Amino acid sequence: MSGTGHMRENEEGIHAEFEVSEPIAGMRLDAALAGVFDVPRTRASAWIRDGHVRLTRAHQPVKIGKSHKLSVGNW
Repeated sequence: MSGTGHMRENEEGIHAEFEVSEPIAGMRLDAALAGVFDVPRTRASAWIRDGHVRLTRAHQPVKIGKSHKLSVGNW
């Protein structure tokens, strides 16, 4: 999977972010997270389910069952 992201850990927990690039545009969010951060898709789904994933422009947690299309520059 092509895509770059970075993670850092501090006293508040782990913070990770990535920018959507052409290779992951149009993918399901859980699949994109799993590929970029090299974690199982179930873990990425749990991050979403537990409210730990936010869209930069929306500033709201992503909800399971809600449709969010990944597009270049969306984050």
